[in-house]
Amino acid sequence: MPSVNRSLAQCQDQLMTRVRLSWVVLAALTAAVGFVAASDPMLQITSCELGLLPTQGVSTSAQCDESIIDHYGNSIAVVLAFPVLLCLLPAAAPRRAIAWTVAAALTVVSIGAFILMSAFASSSASPPQIVVYGYYLPSALLAVVLAGIHGRSTRAHSPARSDAGGRDLDT
Repeated sequence: MPSVNRSLAQCQDQLMTRVRLSWVVLAALTAAVGFVAASDPMLQITSCELGLLPTQGVSTSAQCDESIIDHYGNSIAVVLAFPVLLCLLPAAAPRRAIAWTVAAALTVVSIGAFILMSAFASSSASPPQIVVYGYYLPSALLAVVLAGIHGRSTRAHSPARSDAGGRDLDT
């Protein structure tokens, strides 16, 4: 029986390594999405392309065509780094609860960015930097899928571990 237990433990370790690597790959893809978002023109997150200037902090057609990073400056990098760091959390601490929390957070901020964008559609104020989180909806959907795989792999290949209080350590 010890060889079966050892074999099961090796299988579990390999599976968890793959799941953790998948979260790192998702973080890299999310970073690439952030690069694309920063490079896109302001017309992607404002309604300035309609020609109704000034609108949403954009007063000229030249500003409408400038990139998001040129408009907001380097501070947008901090905003864009947040989803990447979220994706790295389940790789660093592979728990089901963390994976699902990350997936939920990415989904909520992505959908919230679209709602926020529409709220600023008729405003002359510049939209907040977080409207770029709308770009992360594909990453959020992949995170939901990956959290599901993460949860299934944890349940299917490991006995429930618990501490002295009977709480499940895998959640």
